[in-house]
Amino acid sequence: MANSQTILENITKGNFDGILGDTKEYLSSILTAKGKAKNGDLKEKGMFAVKFLHSAVAVLGNDVPENLIAAVHVCCHGYETARDSIKLQDELTVPKLLYHILNKLVQESHMDNLHQLGVFLYSCLHDVSAETPGFKPIIMNTYSRLWNSSVKHETTCSSSDSLLITTQLRFLAMKFLFKKEVIEDSDVEKIEIALGRYIHLANKLKLKKSAIQTDLREVLSIFVTMLDNVVTFNKEKFGLSVIKSVIRAVKYLSQNKLLVDVQRLLEVVSESGEDNDRVDKGLIQIVTSILTVVKQMDTLLQEECSNDVSYDEVASVLMSANEGLMTATDECQEDGGHQLVILELCQVLMMQLKSVPLTVNLSVGLMEAVRMTMTLYLHFLESEWRLIGDAGAASTGLKRDQIERNMLDAFHVKFQMFYKLSQAVTDDEELEALLDECLEAVGLYLNVLGVVESDKTHFDDKYYFGYLMVKFGHFCYNRSLDKQATEFYRNTCQQLTEWCFSDTDKKQARIEESSLWKIYNCLTECYRRRGMWKEAMETIAMYLHIDDSHVNTLVQLWVRIKRDASREGQQDFVEKTMKDVFDTEGEERPPTDGDKILCLLQSELEAFRGIKKRWNEGEAVVLKDLVSVVGDSSTKAGYLLSLAQIMWISGIETDRSVRECVDDVLDLLGKTTSSEGYLTLAQGHLWRFIITREDLCKQYLLPAGESEPDPGEEEPSARKSLKEGVKEVPAPSKVYTLHQCEVDVADMDQAVTLMMQGIEAGISDTSQLDLAALTQNLIMAASVFRLLRKPVQELQTLCMALSVCPSTDATTAARVQQEISRVLMESGQYHMAEMLLPAVDTTVMTEDSHQKILLQLLKERINLLNQKIEPSLTRILSLTENLVKANSKSWMATLTEGVAKRLLSMFLIQPLQSETQVSEYALSLAQEAVKLHTAVVHFLMGRDMESVTILSGKDPHVLDKWMVVSELLESILHLCHLYRHVGDVKDARGYLREGLKISKRLCLPRWTTEFLLELGRINSISSNEKECLRLLKETSMILRQVPGNEEVSVLDQKHQKVSSNNKTATGKKPRATRGKSASTNKKNDKVKDAELIDDCFGFESVRDAGIKRPSESDVASILGPMSSLSLDVELPGLLPHNTDCSCSLCQDIIVQGLDLLFSETLGEFYQYSGSLEKGWDELKKVESSKSALERLTADNTAIIHKHLKSAELISKSNKKSSIQLQPVLLPSLRQLSIETYCLLAQTALKKCESETADFLSQSALKMINSDTSKDLLQQSFLKAQLQLVRIQARLQTTSDVFVASDKAPSAKPPPARARARSTRQKKCSASRRGKSEIEEEDTDTPAAVDHQNTTVKDSLTSAFTNISHFPSSDVYGHLCRMLACQHLSTDELKTAYYLNEAVSITFRHQALANTSRKIRKVEKELAVCDGEVGTLREDLEDLCRVRSLLAFNKEVSHFQQMMQHIPTDWTVCQVTLAKSTPDTNRLLLTRLTCHTDPITVELPGFESVQGRSILPEFKAIIQTSSESMRLTDKNQWWQTRRDLNDRVQSVVDLMEKYWLGKWVSLLQGQLSLGQRSKVNEVLTQLQKDIKKSCKMVVEPQVLELLLTLCISLPVDNHSDMVTKIVKVSNEATHKLATAVSKCCEILASGMNSPPSRQPVLLVLDKDVQHLPWESLPSLRSHPVTRIPSLYHLHTQLSAGHMSESHACVRGIDIQNAFYILNPDNDLMSTQESFENLFKEPSGWTGLIGEKPTPSQFKSALTDHDLFIYCGHGSGCKYYSGSDLQQLRCRAVAVLMGCSSGYLQTRGILEATGMINNYFLAGCPAIIANLWDVTDRDIDRFLGGILTSWMSAEGEGSLLEAIPAAREQCRLPFLIGAAPVVYGFPVSFRR
Repeated sequence: MANSQTILENITKGNFDGILGDTKEYLSSILTAKGKAKNGDLKEKGMFAVKFLHSAVAVLGNDVPENLIAAVHVCCHGYETARDSIKLQDELTVPKLLYHILNKLVQESHMDNLHQLGVFLYSCLHDVSAETPGFKPIIMNTYSRLWNSSVKHETTCSSSDSLLITTQLRFLAMKFLFKKEVIEDSDVEKIEIALGRYIHLANKLKLKKSAIQTDLREVLSIFVTMLDNVVTFNKEKFGLSVIKSVIRAVKYLSQNKLLVDVQRLLEVVSESGEDNDRVDKGLIQIVTSILTVVKQMDTLLQEECSNDVSYDEVASVLMSANEGLMTATDECQEDGGHQLVILELCQVLMMQLKSVPLTVNLSVGLMEAVRMTMTLYLHFLESEWRLIGDAGAASTGLKRDQIERNMLDAFHVKFQMFYKLSQAVTDDEELEALLDECLEAVGLYLNVLGVVESDKTHFDDKYYFGYLMVKFGHFCYNRSLDKQATEFYRNTCQQLTEWCFSDTDKKQARIEESSLWKIYNCLTECYRRRGMWKEAMETIAMYLHIDDSHVNTLVQLWVRIKRDASREGQQDFVEKTMKDVFDTEGEERPPTDGDKILCLLQSELEAFRGIKKRWNEGEAVVLKDLVSVVGDSSTKAGYLLSLAQIMWISGIETDRSVRECVDDVLDLLGKTTSSEGYLTLAQGHLWRFIITREDLCKQYLLPAGESEPDPGEEEPSARKSLKEGVKEVPAPSKVYTLHQCEVDVADMDQAVTLMMQGIEAGISDTSQLDLAALTQNLIMAASVFRLLRKPVQELQTLCMALSVCPSTDATTAARVQQEISRVLMESGQYHMAEMLLPAVDTTVMTEDSHQKILLQLLKERINLLNQKIEPSLTRILSLTENLVKANSKSWMATLTEGVAKRLLSMFLIQPLQSETQVSEYALSLAQEAVKLHTAVVHFLMGRDMESVTILSGKDPHVLDKWMVVSELLESILHLCHLYRHVGDVKDARGYLREGLKISKRLCLPRWTTEFLLELGRINSISSNEKECLRLLKETSMILRQVPGNEEVSVLDQKHQKVSSNNKTATGKKPRATRGKSASTNKKNDKVKDAELIDDCFGFESVRDAGIKRPSESDVASILGPMSSLSLDVELPGLLPHNTDCSCSLCQDIIVQGLDLLFSETLGEFYQYSGSLEKGWDELKKVESSKSALERLTADNTAIIHKHLKSAELISKSNKKSSIQLQPVLLPSLRQLSIETYCLLAQTALKKCESETADFLSQSALKMINSDTSKDLLQQSFLKAQLQLVRIQARLQTTSDVFVASDKAPSAKPPPARARARSTRQKKCSASRRGKSEIEEEDTDTPAAVDHQNTTVKDSLTSAFTNISHFPSSDVYGHLCRMLACQHLSTDELKTAYYLNEAVSITFRHQALANTSRKIRKVEKELAVCDGEVGTLREDLEDLCRVRSLLAFNKEVSHFQQMMQHIPTDWTVCQVTLAKSTPDTNRLLLTRLTCHTDPITVELPGFESVQGRSILPEFKAIIQTSSESMRLTDKNQWWQTRRDLNDRVQSVVDLMEKYWLGKWVSLLQGQLSLGQRSKVNEVLTQLQKDIKKSCKMVVEPQVLELLLTLCISLPVDNHSDMVTKIVKVSNEATHKLATAVSKCCEILASGMNSPPSRQPVLLVLDKDVQHLPWESLPSLRSHPVTRIPSLYHLHTQLSAGHMSESHACVRGIDIQNAFYILNPDNDLMSTQESFENLFKEPSGWTGLIGEKPTPSQFKSALTDHDLFIYCGHGSGCKYYSGSDLQQLRCRAVAVLMGCSSGYLQTRGILEATGMINNYFLAGCPAIIANLWDVTDRDIDRFLGGILTSWMSAEGEGSLLEAIPAAREQCRLPFLIGAAPVVYGFPVSFRR
């Protein structure tokens, strides 16, 4: 161990290597706990420590060894331990030594040593008196040394440890300072400086709070300790200073979010105020409260508290402080110290609150308290501020800039509270008051800001103020507080603009940083919303002078302001443009150059074009200014062209017309050589064409040439909206022809040529050309070509559009390419169209975009044409369903939905696989497509379609109108094709007329031709020869008119008869018309005649129905084709074109197709009118045109290939760039060719050239079965029609018309056999003559033979399968009848099934369509219904069930189900006329009941001359009856009427005798219940007798049927009936018949004669339905009704219609009736007869002598049980049939008008009339007249049934009164037989 001397010597020698160890070892005895030093040892060791310090002082220099300084620390500890054991002469010895050592430690590395030695020095001085000499220098010098060292060390601080030691040195220095005798306030302030420096350096070093939290607590502990020392030293003197220090300490901590141990600081404040008279107790309370608030706020914010209760607690403390502040105001003004405390205290709170984010929600109470505090704080600051102004200094000593800064910050906090409060306030009035108060504070703030002297403070605060105010502006704007928002935004704009301009170098950066343009934009928007248009526009102009980097957005708002001002009637603002803004320079605005004005005008134009609904008026104003500003001729031409388009679209008038603008464009670019000039010039030509065409459309008004609808015929309801869209206009003086159209299209052709030149030359400068507009113009031109039906030109234009389409506009490019695929598809190039579809860019389309849906529909249509039906059908069903359910119903969505439904309709007319089940109905979908497309046309073009250019604000889509019209016309044509197919000519005519109106209105001769020819075909099949001829002549004028002869009136030309040398196919002249009464040709006034007859002679007047009475041309003869009608079709002269003509029309395959369609229609007309040779010659023209069509097709294909190649589509779609398209004949032309073959075969068949007919039909079938015809949508129907013709031809060649040869004819038609030809021709001619006179039976009639033939049956079945899914009334009916004949002798069930399918086919289609409409209506009601929907859902299920039951393609099993649903007591009897060939007729009777098998027999019918005379005779009777109405001689009148009555009676007798014969009882119903019991009594015995005699068992129901039928038959006919029903051997037949006859005798003896029967429901074929079957002797006393078909009966009984409330179930209440009596006031006799009768029953309501309104008529049918109509006709003029169909009719209708129940048969179509509409409405029963009646006699009939009903007690049958009522007529057959019952046997109750 080293001794003390050695250690000290080592120090002196500077040997420090072992100094630390030696020192520790030497002093260990007193430093360690183990060393228990004795007193002597302590003294020795203590003195050693003093000596060591002394030696160290001597050797310490600038470089202080670490070992030595460490040894010094050890010695200090040793001295401290031994201090009490040693006595030094000078008590300051050790302090002095330590002081010297401190001064030696100057290195940065010794700061920690410096602090430790300083602490030891401080402890050494603890007990030294301040009076001791040398004490003061030590403490002051040590203070300076420590303080200066800390200041120096601040500059090198780099960690929390160094920062802490620096702060510790400061506080240690303060301890030495406080050792002096007198302490000043400045000395106290240094304590807070030390704390402040610590926090400042912590922030400067970016130390984390977690890193300094512990040190901070230590620092604060020292800080508090020193404050305590100060308070202890002199509380009264330094109490206020300590409080200030605490406040400032909290301020430092708060600013830096380091508030810790604040509670200890609060204790210091409390201690400073205790027993201190110089510190106000209220002040202490204020300080404590506010500091508490600061601490609590810091805690809540750190915890992210959202509890209002916690914030309210803080608010309570702050409100307490506010109360103290309010009372301390005056005292503070007197005491500057107190004032300063409060100011600094409020500043601390302000700084804490200012740091609260605006997003943090405070409680309302706290925000109100803070707002009050800031108000008081501002009051204090204002008083100080004023003192500076008045006295030059503040009482607190604060500087002006400090006060101003604090005032601005206080305002900021106050604004924050205003903002937070405004978000919390819910009451509108309270909110407005709060915002007004805030705006008042804003005014004060701006006053302060305006006088701030510091530029930095001034401009920096403008930025922060702007930030706050824009928040207020946004809030007010969103709450629609536009007035307040305007003020906030205005102040923001002003302050931020000044801030941005305060530094020129940073101006642009500040503009962007502050988003200044957005705030100006908001201010402008507020002005706009308040209608302050001028201020709004000035705001925009102001900003555009500041900055133009956001010009587009502001110009868009500028445009919006102008538009809104225009809507408010402020038209002056509309005329202002950007040119006006910058032309009028302000005083301080620099002049604007022309380029900037041009750019601004261009921006304004773009803004106008970017509006969703473009505002043409405003755009035109800008374009006019652009035209005046721009100098370049090409650019000017472009603007002029745009101006012309705008003027044309919107009808705006300027100083120049549209045509003048377009002409100026053409003049400006007349000598252009640039490609851009060519393209603009081309657009000029295009628009000149459009303008010229619109003017042309105004000249060619709609022709009124179509004949009016047949009387009593209503238009379909689905067509009403279409009809409303086109006004009736006068007939034109000229016809718009194809030739004229070609001349008018010259501008379009020139435009296309120029565009092609421009594109081929290449576009070098796109800046001078609007490629987007060019593309749209090309698309528009393509739409025009599509509407004009010029597909080649359409394709060329689309290819050019694809070439120039901007690369950035992928959406338009995809649309164009999609349209190209469509054109290719319509041209028959399916392969190429399909190849192009994958190249269409679908990535630019959203999933639900209509363009993408149309693309998918196009793909599915191509799949349909390629016969890929099943998978495509599933997809299109899903697409259509999604479109229907879509919420968006824009016009494009509606258009797309229409296209989808039309396509789905096309799918559903194709034969589908048996497992494919689709509930939708093709015809209904086609109707929906027309309805939807009509709605779109009305939306875009107006409902009247007269304003073709002014679109009522919908002008943005004006250029789409051609496309939309094309879709509408295609939908109409498709729908009408379906109507013709199903035989619904009424609706077909209506829609075709509307299509004609549109096509003529828009000058579309190709469409007009198509519609005219389709309408002509409709009139052909409905035997309207005159109208068909007129339409053909009009068509010929369009197709073939010679130029220069346009001025004709086709409608006034007379129809000429052919000269006598023009003969029919039989070579005989047509028969003369039956002679007429001499009075027929008199031109007497009908009304006068009626009055004269009624008043003078007193006999019955005609009840004219207003319906065309049956005439010879109305009722077709069933004995053969229509009467030969030789008509001379005088067509205008043809153009002198030869086969090599190269004019545009002759080279247009569409025109050639229309020309051939004309020939086909004309040939069809000739065929139906009987001119077979003429028809043959006309049809041969079509057949012989094949080579010419092939040449045209090849030429067109080459052109199409060229255009596709130019657009680079060939190479894009194929690896081989040299792919060559194959010529494909248009599908329409291929179908036309097949239809022509079919018509030729039918003509040959009618000419009895069977072999030719067979050859032609076989040839056509080969064409259909080839691959080239698989795309024909009608192929299955054509195939069925050709198969039918072929079968008829084969049957015609046999010896019997019902037997066909199994051997097929040769490929070439052999020469007709002379004998067969002459025989057949003779039969055909006789049939066509339609003999009416009674002749002897024809001896040439072949004997009946077995007509069943397997080959024929199979062929018929194949044809049936092809067409059964969507059957046509004519072909399907023929097939079903012929199939029934084939199964007649072998399968009763199939026979009955086919006969049931053969009737009411058109009516079934109508019922399906009507049900589908009702389903859609209910679905729409369900979609919008918010309440109970149970009833609607039941209705929907009911209707869907009806649609399912009515659907076609039903099997035999379904027919069996329908039979089983026939009510037990009802019998359905069907009378069918079957024609196996055009000149053979068979009458079949089918009897159906629910409990027996169907029975079908062939009636004698037309086998006898008497049977063949019935129809002509009845036709003559009706004609004569109509003529007799004009007779004026009473006696002659009555004599004629009685003769006619006898003739009707004779007809019904002949019907029963010669038509029914032995089968008459099959037409009778089942026996009544009472009589059936008698039958049952003998039934058991009869069964035993049969078993005994015949050795056989016959089922009881069969025997009952035999007895039911035989009881009314003569005994001679019993054997035939037994054979038919039981089918046994001849021997058994005789025995069985004998047994049955005996039973019938027994029964007859105990029954009335004739026996009473249950109801019979007749289903009558169209050719026999007009006959009075109910008046047959065997039926006249029985209940008989008529129904359209078994399907109608089944749907009404099965689909929920027969609910408990239905008339068939509960019966009708006779007391609940509505009547319409004499509505036209011209049936006074009828009114007198029934007026009192109708008024008697209670519950009867109605109208007498008053016309009903539609609502009254509807209520009569839906709200009552009985409806009686006594007026003219059926009442359809008061309530249309189309409206009637939509009802659910409840009432039984009694229609006593003339011909109210007449069903008119037209040509090959089914019988139609108003009764069908009642059936469609579900009417239970209708009593109506088959022909015209006289009023008094029919009144007797009505009186009879009403009296019977009213006099009956309890319940009864409506039908029971009919037979007796017939007998009350004076003419019981002529008048009594006219009323019949349609519907069901309904009972009544009283």
